[in-house]
Amino acid sequence: MSGEERTGGNEGDDLWYRWSTPFDVNFPAPQDEFSEASQWHANQQGSPPVAIAVGGLGRGADRWGIVVDKWNRPGNQGSAFTPWRAPVIDGAWNDIKVHIKWSVRDDVGFIELWRNGAPQTFGCKPVQFTRRTS
Repeated sequence: MSGEERTGGNEGDDLWYRWSTPFDVNFPAPQDEFSEASQWHANQQGSPPVAIAVGGLGRGADRWGIVVDKWNRPGNQGSAFTPWRAPVIDGAWNDIKVHIKWSVRDDVGFIELWRNGAPQTFGCKPVQFTRRTS
């Protein structure tokens, strides 16, 4: 993960983010695409390093999850994966708390997630996919 000014985080920053949101089953997210409900951008063009997304591409039309975009180096985007996902419960509010340590190094940076007060586990095998660019 890499963080820059637009995320509110720089290399080594240890930041917390918190909000509440409901997801509706009609939230715009076709099966072969997805909609980003929240995202943290870096100062580089391209996909955000971290996003909360709803819909297809590894999550499914009735699921939402955290999407992590790996970057090989600035200007060279690598693969993306979804290390955590959950079903969309129509109209139910989700209290979300995210703890991110921003770093270009995998052994330094991390993400932690709490949903409705409960810590979430990223224990499943990541679902790999490559984002399409237009």
